[in-house]
Amino acid sequence: MTGRYAYDANQARALLASAGFADSDGNGYVDFAGVDLEITVLVPPWGLIPQVSQFLQEQWREIGVRAVLQQVPSRSTLLDAFASGEYNLGAYYEFGVDPAFLSRYFTTNGANNYTGYSDSNLDNLLLEAERQMDAQARQSLYTQAQMLIMDRALILPIRDYVNLNGYRNSVSGLAFDAYGFYPILANIELNPTNS
Repeated sequence: MTGRYAYDANQARALLASAGFADSDGNGYVDFAGVDLEITVLVPPWGLIPQVSQFLQEQWREIGVRAVLQQVPSRSTLLDAFASGEYNLGAYYEFGVDPAFLSRYFTTNGANNYTGYSDSNLDNLLLEAERQMDAQARQSLYTQAQMLIMDRALILPIRDYVNLNGYRNSVSGLAFDAYGFYPILANIELNPTNS
């Protein structure tokens, strides 16, 4: 999904203008009928979410959208805020090595479908992918599901962790855990000929 949406502030401004939003009072934010376009973003404290949220707030300001960052102190308060429905975006992440976890977020009755989004086509793709035993067919179904998720802008995917690992050419056998986060050092060898 890399590069699915290119950053284009001018196109964003044009889309807002075509929907009838303009900065009629000169305060730097676009409005409609005198009401500023404002989005509420739920921001939990873990990881780099607070910093990334501030960065996004500035990007939205650049196109005239007021982003209000609502701090939530814990997972339980975040889930309560999700349940209230009084927000536009919520920062959340989950790690998984199998794409089946997408069903929890994007099927109609998914346990973590916080938005209440419902699409029978997406439901069918995700449920069939979970049942599929053929690896290529499964991959095709998940690719189709991910395309629908992105086309409908159901998620704003952001990678906020970057793990940098360096090693010399003389090291062989280096592997990483299933998530790709941490090196597994049990089978490494030093080959002096490659130093």
